[in-house]
Amino acid sequence: MTQTGFCKYCGQAVAIESKKELTKEQLIEEASYECNCDEARAMRKREEAKRVGQDSVQILFGNDMPELATFLKDSVELLTAGFIGKLSIDAGNGTQATLKATAKGTIRVTRIEKEKREME
Repeated sequence: MTQTGFCKYCGQAVAIESKKELTKEQLIEEASYECNCDEARAMRKREEAKRVGQDSVQILFGNDMPELATFLKDSVELLTAGFIGKLSIDAGNGTQATLKATAKGTIRVTRIEKEKREME
């Protein structure tokens, strides 16, 4: 079934193929995702940066610090939306987490583990 949706950024009509009938809101979202206007491309780039950033957080923190990973994944959304540029957290056990929006539009995720050994 072919339906027509309109890009929410530029208003361009886009033909949408689907197996079922989509709502007006779904057509707008699909059209906006498939459109080639500058704003739609920028949205796709932000979505990809968000996905990669959240995947990186899961890889670096998900196994041994799941609560911190959940917080950091939520913070990735703030970075991709441009509300914050950098976030640093000291987990209190010698582990530091840093999220940073890069000039290329990606999210850099860093985990630093400081180990201190001392004897008397």
